[in-house]
Amino acid sequence: MRALFGDDYYVCRFQEPGKTEAEFAKSPELVMKAMLTGRSDKPLIIPKEGFLAFPEAIVTKPLPSWLSQQDIDYYASKFEKTGFTGALNYYRNFNLNWELTAAWTGAQIKVPVKFITDLPFSRTPSTLEVLPATLVSGCPRYVHKEDSFANPSLMISLLVP
Repeated sequence: MRALFGDDYYVCRFQEPGKTEAEFAKSPELVMKAMLTGRSDKPLIIPKEGFLAFPEAIVTKPLPSWLSQQDIDYYASKFEKTGFTGALNYYRNFNLNWELTAAWTGAQIKVPVKFITDLPFSRTPSTLEVLPATLVSGCPRYVHKEDSFANPSLMISLLVP
């Protein structure tokens, strides 16, 4: 990933234990708001100054209709209690995850499935070969929440050929 997106790609920046946790602990509310309202079709790049280097950009960003301040406060309160290490460790264990799932390399998905996205970097030929995809324009991250009107028909189309 480093070769593809550079050192500032979020997965690369999350690798050093303790560093991101310390930054995120300063304001779990801002972290949750930034994560949940980030709308970009580009890979997530964290500036060298840090994820929270420009808090005014996060604070002034309006919440989308599917997200309330109460939601953000709830998630932030959970991370205030537990910290972010558990969540960040997911990104630190990609190699182990690949090792643990090696037995399923090449396995085919046998149940009906549809990949719903608008993320250009998730539309790689290898992804599209494995999963039938539906591209929902204008919903780069939380398709199930951002376009909830389209999703029932997308789900029904999965069940009714």
